[in-house]
Amino acid sequence: MAGFLVAAIVIPSVYMAIGLVVVELSNHWSLITLINNFLPSIVVLALAIMLAMRSGPGGPWPRRRHSGCGWRTRNVKAEAARRVAEERLRIARDRARHVAQQHGHDHGQAGSALHVLGDRDEKIRAALTAIR
Repeated sequence: MAGFLVAAIVIPSVYMAIGLVVVELSNHWSLITLINNFLPSIVVLALAIMLAMRSGPGGPWPRRRHSGCGWRTRNVKAEAARRVAEERLRIARDRARHVAQQHGHDHGQAGSALHVLGDRDEKIRAALTAIR
C-alpha cells in the first residue's frame, strides 16, 4: 500500500514539473504568467496528494475507521449480557418445570403404591404417605 501511495504522489508531481519546464522553454513566459496558467493544476495536484496521504496507512491525518467504537463495544457487551441473562432464565424455567413434572410423577406413583399396598406393612405405608 505504501508503494502505491508513493507512486500516486511522485508520478503526477514529475509530470507537472516536466510540463512546467516544457511550457517555459517553448513559450518563454514570465514566472508570473506561468504560475497564473498552472495554478489551478498545481492546486488540484496538491489536494490529490493530501487526499492520498490521508487515505494511506499512517498518513498525517489517519482516518478513524471505527468512529463510535466505544459506544458500539458497550452496546455489544450489553446485548451479550442480556442474552446470557435470558438463557439463564430459560434454563431455570426448564428445570423448575422438570422438577414439577417429576414431583407430580412421584406423587402419582406413591398414590398408586398406597392403593396397591392396602393395609400391609405400616413402615412402607408411612414412607409412601410422606412422599405423596
